[in-house]
Amino acid sequence: MNVLLIDVDSKIPNLALMKISAYHKKRGDQVGFNIGDPDRVYASIVFSKNKWKGNGIKSMYPDAIVNVGGSGFSLDNKLPNEIEHNMPDYDIYNLDYSMGFATRGCIRKCDFCFVPKKEGGIKINADIFEFWDQKHKHIMLLDNNILAIPDHFKNIANQLIENNLTVDFNQGLDIRLINNENANILSKLRVKPSLRFAFDDISYEKEVRRGIKILKTKDINHSNFYVLVGYNTTIKEDMKRLETLKDLDQRAYVMRYDKCRGKRIYNDLASWANQPQFFMKYPFEKYCELRHNHM
Repeated sequence: MNVLLIDVDSKIPNLALMKISAYHKKRGDQVGFNIGDPDRVYASIVFSKNKWKGNGIKSMYPDAIVNVGGSGFSLDNKLPNEIEHNMPDYDIYNLDYSMGFATRGCIRKCDFCFVPKKEGGIKINADIFEFWDQKHKHIMLLDNNILAIPDHFKNIANQLIENNLTVDFNQGLDIRLINNENANILSKLRVKPSLRFAFDDISYEKEVRRGIKILKTKDINHSNFYVLVGYNTTIKEDMKRLETLKDLDQRAYVMRYDKCRGKRIYNDLASWANQPQFFMKYPFEKYCELRHNHM
């Protein structure tokens, strides 16, 4: 069987397609992104703005079995267990690191996030040996809130330490769940790049300050914070969060909600905050002055 994979819009290598590829290769099928005359097509759409492309893909391959999935296409589609719990085929992206989910779901119910709708509450998914190709020395974890299951987090951390692996908590950790115990564990891990958290609402500023204080007692002095702007906040409220992080000597990464993309003030905000050399050096107003005078 010829199996064509189509990665419509992934920002990072598509884990689902890697698992599908591994499954079909085990069955002796020809699999890849450039397969001609396919018998079966798998297309993944991550962003809902591209959902319309699904029907176009189906019409392009009338003689093939076409499966379109991904969070941007439907929150109901899930891989069957024999594919989901399968060592990914990292070769299709030529990766030199492994990636996967130790947990699925989240304890939070943020309005802007699809995870609770798609995956539900937090639950254990796997340990690293399900998706770690042992020729790799680095693992990217895609968990949405791994600290919410403390015992499993400890187990995963021990596996990373015992096998001398570096780790990227790619989707970030929950600063509200930081305590002395897990901060101590984090200080022992080889995290690359630095730790990432989120600060999406000024209502939990006290918890952000408390978490950063605990991390600093473990010599974790600088972390990156995703900061969602333009969703249900004003520019003034967005600035308050960014200035708080700056005062605490933390780094910020502004994530613009769709409705504010293209607006100058939000573009300036992202340009300033997402470049640490400018974020830490200049006040926002000064940066804007320099930026628009062709800094």
